[in-house]
Amino acid sequence: MLKSFLWVALGGAVGSMLRYGTALLFKEWQWDRLPMATLTVNLLGCLLIGVIYGLLNEMPQFPKKYVLLLATGFCGGFTTFSSFAFENVELLETQGTAQSLLYISISVVGGIASVVAGVWIIRELV
Repeated sequence: MLKSFLWVALGGAVGSMLRYGTALLFKEWQWDRLPMATLTVNLLGCLLIGVIYGLLNEMPQFPKKYVLLLATGFCGGFTTFSSFAFENVELLETQGTAQSLLYISISVVGGIASVVAGVWIIRELV
């Protein structure tokens, strides 16, 4: 049990650091005034979850420790729903409903499409 927590902790630490690094990288750059750092990490995290899901479907022997490290830990630390929610409130207050709905739409549709893409990539490669 302790090993499982350590795999999650390691993945979460790396994911959180990369999310922070992404925020610093995108700090000055905003396309159409959208929070690009959160959008980027959420879409990349969805792609990675799709890849992991695809690996689990195609390779049932895929080690559980890697699922804990990558899906639960890394993606859990890297992606962020709370930032997404907060940034939507900010967009509503500063940019209006249209910007917020655009961000929500891209995030949700793009997130689902990224998971599908990750599964497809694994199916094509394995």
